[in-house]
Amino acid sequence: IAPRPGSSFREDLYWEARGVSIEVVPESITRKAGGWSLARWRTALRKRILLTLPYRTRGYLLAAVLGVRDPDLTEAHRRWGTSHLLAVSGFHVGLVAFAVWRFLSFPALRLVCSRRLAAVLSSLFLWGYVLLAGGAPGALRAALMIQALLLGTVLGRKGTPLNSVSLAALLLLLWRPAWFFDIGWRLSVMAALLLAGLGERRLSLWMLPLSSLFIWFAAFPQVTATFGEVPVAGIALNLVALPLFSLLYPIALFLSLPLLLSVPSGEIFAGTAEGLFSLWEWVADSAASFFPWTLSWSPLLATLGGGLFLLTVTGGLFPLRGRTIAGAGILLLAAVLLL
Repeated sequence: IAPRPGSSFREDLYWEARGVSIEVVPESITRKAGGWSLARWRTALRKRILLTLPYRTRGYLLAAVLGVRDPDLTEAHRRWGTSHLLAVSGFHVGLVAFAVWRFLSFPALRLVCSRRLAAVLSSLFLWGYVLLAGGAPGALRAALMIQALLLGTVLGRKGTPLNSVSLAALLLLLWRPAWFFDIGWRLSVMAALLLAGLGERRLSLWMLPLSSLFIWFAAFPQVTATFGEVPVAGIALNLVALPLFSLLYPIALFLSLPLLLSVPSGEIFAGTAEGLFSLWEWVADSAASFFPWTLSWSPLLATLGGGLFLLTVTGGLFPLRGRTIAGAGILLLAAVLLL
């Protein structure tokens, strides 16, 4: 896919951010039998999912479990403004870590599993999933952040989400500076900082949909500068997308296991997951039809997005008073004048 005219896309930075330094063109390829490897296991699991599960279910689970995107599904989510649901990022890594931690925190398991052991086991599952999913930059950032929180639990020191996100981002940039030029990495860190800032405030029922709306506006400047436009339907859909998929992904995986394990009548359970994904697509298509417009980059919306981001992060660090708001405004003005 060629970059749009006038784009700042640089192919050398794109490949450097993915750890590619040279291009190798083999004269021939010979397949040989080998021992166990993570790549071989990922290939076998991908083949099993492709050949076993229904169309929509396999597309979503391939994206969530292995980081492999279906082209048709990717295009549909681009049209809906919910492409982040298919990219293995903090959302998916957080779901895995939270599920393992909550499972090990059941009263029946606390008798044999201390908090320290639960943190160690959660860390193993956490990094195992990140490697299985391909080790995307956003997933590594989320894993480092969660690992810092788990380490604080083991040491008896309560960490703050903002510090954890900042530390994870800094370590990853020190390891591979080219990741800064990857828009996916930048958006992932931005969303994590915004969620961490909101998390420092008093949590409420409205926090999750409100955070989705904040992330949409905060991401608007970078997304439109890179891709040209964003669908308006994404504003409405993202209010429910994250809460919905935080339930839909685990349910779909659970319903797909019988068919993946060749359990008799497993197709009935997998069909239920397929129906749930079909219902989501119907809702998303309806929203895209009801809001068919797109928005291009504009100074007003870009300033609004940047202001919301700075105000949320500074509000997570300091009490939300007049001086905090004034400081966020000065930072925003300095950024506008600099850039």
